[in-house]
Amino acid sequence: MGVEVHYTAWLRNRAGKARETLEPPSEVATLSDLVAWLCQEGAAYEVLFSYRSIISAAVNGQVVEDWAAQAVAPGDQINFFSPMAGG
Repeated sequence: MGVEVHYTAWLRNRAGKARETLEPPSEVATLSDLVAWLCQEGAAYEVLFSYRSIISAAVNGQVVEDWAAQAVAPGDQINFFSPMAGG
């Protein structure tokens, strides 16, 4: 069982997919670790997460403030989303 990752709005366009199931190595323990691992997996992820300062994330429906402290485990659902715009 992997980690299910969903991308929304313009992140979906940058990632080239709406979602994917990942099998990160066992040393990936936090959300920050997952992003670092993804960035090593390909240039598209590196470009996507170069916007890290404006990307928000949720793990299992809970918004994450501290990516380095947020544990990730098999079976988790992770959503990456862009800032909301008002009107």
